[in-house]
Amino acid sequence: GPEALEKKLANIPTKERRIAWSAAANATFTDEQIENSKKGVTAGVQMMERRLKEAPWFAGSSYSIADIVIFANAYALPDQHDYAASDQLSPHFMDWLKRIYAHKPIQEAFELGRTEMRERARRMIKRFGV
Repeated sequence: GPEALEKKLANIPTKERRIAWSAAANATFTDEQIENSKKGVTAGVQMMERRLKEAPWFAGSSYSIADIVIFANAYALPDQHDYAASDQLSPHFMDWLKRIYAHKPIQEAFELGRTEMRERARRMIKRFGV
C-alpha cells in the first residue's frame, strides 16, 4: 500500500534516487526525466558500440564473462529502446547481440522462462533470424 511504499522510499539513501524510484512506483515521470533517461541509454549503447568497433567481444577477441554480464542487462535494448540501439545507430552492438542470440544454450535458457523476458527474447531471436 501507499504507506509501505513511502516507508521503503524513505530508506533510499540519496534524494535523487528517492525521487526517481517514487516516479517509477507512481508512474509520474516528467518529460525531462524521460528525456534524461533516453540520453543515458543512448550514451551507454554508444559506449558499447565504440568498444565493439575495436574488438568482436567486450574483453577482446574471445567470448568471456564480460559478454555474459553485459548481455544480461542489454539483451532487449533494441526491442525497448530502438532510438538508441538499431542496425543504423549501433551496427557493431547489434552484430554482437545477434552472435550471442545465435548460441543454442541462450535460446534454450530463455525458453525456460515464463515472463515477459521470454517474450522479449523471442522477438529478438525472430528479428535476428537465428
